[in-house]
Amino acid sequence: DTSDTGTFEVSIDCQFQVCQSADALNVGFILDESGSIDSDEWDLLIDFMKRIIEFDVSPQSYVSMFKYASLPYYQQFLDWTGPKATTETQMQSSLEDARDDYNGGGLTFTWDAVSRTLDEF
Repeated sequence: DTSDTGTFEVSIDCQFQVCQSADALNVGFILDESGSIDSDEWDLLIDFMKRIIEFDVSPQSYVSMFKYASLPYYQQFLDWTGPKATTETQMQSSLEDARDDYNGGGLTFTWDAVSRTLDEF
């Protein structure tokens, strides 16, 4: 509905078909855990990531996840795990662990996180 504000209300209950692609990809996710992300936003981010893995990552793909804030805080909290078809539970568990391990401090150093993640590829 755009009648009041001119913007759409976002629903986190969107439903999509599960990815059936046979493409095997290495997928790296970088999650911002800096001070600009509070604990409620972190929970939304974790829920969003769980849905991405469930619906959008092909069963043959490998996944790694990183979280970051100010230097030197950068952590790979899921090492290249896969294929998803046999390790999705481990991927989902890693996200729940990250939810419980929220730090929420520091500055946003996206350039450093991207650079470090690219080094892992």
